[in-house]
Amino acid sequence: MPRPNEKKIPDYEYWSFVQKDCTPNDLANLASNICSFDSQDYNANKENILSFLPGSAADKVKAWSDYWVTIMQTLALAYITPRDNLLHKTALAQHITDGNPVDGFYYYWALRFQFPFAQSKHKGYKENQIVVQPIISILEHLVGLFEKAVALKLNPYDHSYLTFEEIVLVLMKSESNSIYEVKRNVNKIHQNRAIGYTYDDLKIDGFNEIMNNFSSRARLYFEKFNLLIFDRRNGKVIISDDINYSKIKSFLVFRKKALTLTTDEQTRLDFFNSAFLKLNPNPNKLLEVVSSVSGVMALSGQELVGKLTKNLSDNGVFFDDEFIESFLLSLKTKPFVILSGISGVGKSILPRTIMQLSGNKECSPIAVAPDWTDNSDMLGYFNVDGDFIPGEFTNLVLEANDNPHLPYFIILDEMNLSRVEYYFAQVLSVLESRYFDEDINRISYHDFLFNKGIRDRLQRYADKNSGDPELHDYFNKLAQLKISSNVFIIGTVNIDESTYPFSKKVLDRSNVLEINEVNLMIGVNDDTGLKYIDVATAEANTTDVGNAAEETGGTVTTEETEGTETTQEAEGTDTTQEAEGTDANQALSVAAAPVAPATPVAPALTELQQEEGKVFLFNYLIEGKITNLIELKQNWIQNQEITLELHQTLSTWIALLENINRLLKPLKLNFGFRVRDEVCIYLYHAACQNYDTLADGTWWNKYFDNQLVQKILPRLSGEQGEIDQVIIDLYNLCTQNGNYDADKILQDDTESDDLRFPKAARKLYLMLKDLLIFDKPSTSFWSV
Repeated sequence: MPRPNEKKIPDYEYWSFVQKDCTPNDLANLASNICSFDSQDYNANKENILSFLPGSAADKVKAWSDYWVTIMQTLALAYITPRDNLLHKTALAQHITDGNPVDGFYYYWALRFQFPFAQSKHKGYKENQIVVQPIISILEHLVGLFEKAVALKLNPYDHSYLTFEEIVLVLMKSESNSIYEVKRNVNKIHQNRAIGYTYDDLKIDGFNEIMNNFSSRARLYFEKFNLLIFDRRNGKVIISDDINYSKIKSFLVFRKKALTLTTDEQTRLDFFNSAFLKLNPNPNKLLEVVSSVSGVMALSGQELVGKLTKNLSDNGVFFDDEFIESFLLSLKTKPFVILSGISGVGKSILPRTIMQLSGNKECSPIAVAPDWTDNSDMLGYFNVDGDFIPGEFTNLVLEANDNPHLPYFIILDEMNLSRVEYYFAQVLSVLESRYFDEDINRISYHDFLFNKGIRDRLQRYADKNSGDPELHDYFNKLAQLKISSNVFIIGTVNIDESTYPFSKKVLDRSNVLEINEVNLMIGVNDDTGLKYIDVATAEANTTDVGNAAEETGGTVTTEETEGTETTQEAEGTDTTQEAEGTDANQALSVAAAPVAPATPVAPALTELQQEEGKVFLFNYLIEGKITNLIELKQNWIQNQEITLELHQTLSTWIALLENINRLLKPLKLNFGFRVRDEVCIYLYHAACQNYDTLADGTWWNKYFDNQLVQKILPRLSGEQGEIDQVIIDLYNLCTQNGNYDADKILQDDTESDDLRFPKAARKLYLMLKDLLIFDKPSTSFWSV
């Protein structure tokens, strides 16, 4: 029977950090006074800092010691250096004093707040080096419960809540900010609810006090951050609707690492000051981003594919569902995709339109020139006067860093007009430094965008311009610039006599998707509006073009190488704020077992979006969070919705890759661990959006087929006489019975039920035809 964590409740629990409320008016007055007495002796100015309070000077001095020094530190408005007792304001205090919206302040505070926070009394946390971010933790758990329900095809609004008991008895025991710990807790909470576990045996001495501290004290501060919706009547924190969910997801994109713990008070204060010396992101930016969310794109991978395909077609860009699905899966696997095909089929339009649909501005493709022999045109260079001239790629990376909630597609147009390795080697190297940072739940990069020589020179420019804050910050930012998790690189290529072939180094690091077949009747006889068809079907391939255009409005076929206002109270809940110190049991007044939310069930999508078909595409919908086999296995273990047995399934996939590698080895075209890992990651992402088909043991065949033509076959090339048998052997691997010779393959029965991987088989047939029918001296994946 699943049980919660059995560890005792820590005696250094973190809900009692304040004893008194600080209203928004109090906050403004406190911040203003702190700024007025910045760098002065706080002992001599306690009553002045609290001038907005009633009572005598002695009352204010006592109030300072009892409450307000803790409030000041908890809200990160100032810190006191112990060596000289001087008060030092933070940028947050100045932000409030400058008259900025108070909601932006609470957004930034919620982003950075952790426990312990510039305090020395909580020895247990320091001794065990435990850092927790309570608000972030609650949000991540709510999102995890929501997404687990979606994966199980349950109504997410029946499950995306946390009772106060679950928060105190499960979340509070967290010893890190790792998303893996969040996933373990989500699974635990889900299982406990299923069996009706009440947590009664964990309510040891001190439980009521701790519960009261959360429900009445911490809540006074947490609910000022308006993305946390408190249903106080039922003792819950909830996700109220799809817009609340989308706002939370957009907010979490800005998540920062917790401050490093240390037992030295001065060092702690230095860390504290550095976090609030310059507000990044700006609180107003946070508020603007979250407030701009007015809908949700989709709640599942398949729903996302369907909606994107529909919205693309509405904007005149026509691709079938299968192609869009593989494009998105490829981006999740690795943020570098090559789109190959003849001119004019939409290779550049596809990513540009998706970027527009995300609410982002249209991206301008970077036109690769034949004379690019290094990365200076793309990344930037120092001119003869010593000024740094940033390249288009660098400018887009800078912009993406400032807008982490939006996807940025950087299009390298005609990327093989020059040798890719000449100008792209630095970026390829950076892409290999990707890793999943479990503490902030997103992809990060170890390596900087620029090499050390350029970074050192940029840093010298920053130091030289220390008197000019704008220039200093700009050069410093360039020196520390890294690719962010919302950057996706799309290369478009044509294959002709004016272009260069791709090396294995490039192909290993990308997915290649081909767009070569075009239905020119698209848009004809579309009196009722443009429609699209799934070109993967046999009917789409065999129906007369005129009839198909008349019936469907036409399509580009693809050959893959492959309006709710946020409120603080749930409807029907008590809107009266409990007085400080209210008994926890009275505040809860619910049974120990979880009960259904008091709010009405919200629809999966807002009515506005359903009616207008709007797209709201956020980066979190297409960002992959796995970079290698170790991370894949860690995710798989935590993902209880994946019914596939981990080791058996991976062994099946990798054994097939081993067979392919054995066939490619004589031509020295075999691949390594990078390709193995990324094929398995692609298949895992496919499984995550096909939970309901996993019982069919052949569900993964079409996705493995995609990876054959997107990841493995693009490296295939050779001369007649040396590659013929390799092609035949690979073709047989694509069939069920594996008894095809060259004559039988050239019959081109690509619709045969015996074909396990029909796309790869079709490509191999065309290559063999090159050699044996057209009698060409050589062939390659790219020539057919």
